[in-house]
Amino acid sequence: EELHYEHFLLIRARDGLELFISGRWSGKNHWHVSLGSLAMPDGTKQSTRDHKRRDEEGETSLNTSKTKTPEQIVRDIRRRLWPFADELCARALAHHQKKTDEANRRDAIRERLVKASHYQLEKNDREPARLTKWGTPHIRAEIRTYGSDEVKLEFDATPEQAEQIVAILCQPRPET
Repeated sequence: EELHYEHFLLIRARDGLELFISGRWSGKNHWHVSLGSLAMPDGTKQSTRDHKRRDEEGETSLNTSKTKTPEQIVRDIRRRLWPFADELCARALAHHQKKTDEANRRDAIRERLVKASHYQLEKNDREPARLTKWGTPHIRAEIRTYGSDEVKLEFDATPEQAEQIVAILCQPRPET
């Protein structure tokens, strides 16, 4: 016997918040309505539930009877989910903006290091970034950035290259 569960997705027009509605998890004759993901300005999605603290009051889902009218179900959603959903959406947007700002600062640091080194930056979205200068001998350096005030460089180099790098790093800083 094939089981089919009724379910559908609604998207709130003003901000792109998804509501998942299913007949599967709530028992017979009930709808389970839960908050889903929020569309971020850059097109990515972020779960609103990830921003609820464990000890915090507020609902991220509800069960409602299938015998209720659509108007009654909408009233339940507005009364029980929307107030807390708005808070979670604000948190998700703030978190996304913070992460975007950090990524932009890391990219700016990387670009400055690339310009200073005349190396190529391997393109990837993950940390660490890699600067590579091919040829004989080649040098490869990993760059890890921590916010906008700390950078860690890790080199793959021959012992001779490492000695040169250490010697340069130990020189007194020139006056500007």
